[in-house]
Amino acid sequence: MKILKYTVLKTITLFAGSLLLMNTSLAEGLNGPHTHGELEVSILKAPDELVFEMVVPAKNIVGFESAAKTDAEKKRLKEAEIALYTAENIPVLFNFFPRGSCLPYESYVNSDLLNVHSHPKNQQKESFIGKLAKKSLDNDDVHVVGKDGHSDFVMSYVFECQGVSEVALHFEKIFPSIKKINIRKKNVEGKIIKTIKTNKNTSIKLKDI
Repeated sequence: MKILKYTVLKTITLFAGSLLLMNTSLAEGLNGPHTHGELEVSILKAPDELVFEMVVPAKNIVGFESAAKTDAEKKRLKEAEIALYTAENIPVLFNFFPRGSCLPYESYVNSDLLNVHSHPKNQQKESFIGKLAKKSLDNDDVHVVGKDGHSDFVMSYVFECQGVSEVALHFEKIFPSIKKINIRKKNVEGKIIKTIKTNKNTSIKLKDI
């Protein structure tokens, strides 16, 4: 199945409330728990589906948390966005057991860095992103968004599953600065129920969460 990037995820009613909460409360500032080197994960389960909600500091995805200014930074930002949702990378990021027990259905990737934009300094109407901006870069009036100078990547992945018992997350294979994975209860701002070091076995038994 082909993975697409969606502005809004469409999924079954059981998950709708949780996903919409993530897509509004987190997407407005795109800031959840923010510890460099750590990926925050919440797993929502149903008989035939798994939904992964995730937040990770932009530093661990692209190496910076302010507006991309150089061509190299802009290229890195675009490549990182594609790497997070392209179908070819999903089997690298997620390993399910038994093998083949889950197939990708939909994905959502966003970051306040992806929403940064320029506009004339004499523009009267302030944009939504402008309201989030804490300061502007001096040279070209590109807004820096995020909370207290920090920026995040927010992701959701929906899988159709049959008989899945475990999942191993391997985001460090593409983004090696991710050193820990925090599994959180209910949502990505919930209580940590399990912490995994990415240099060890990252397999998660779904019956335990």
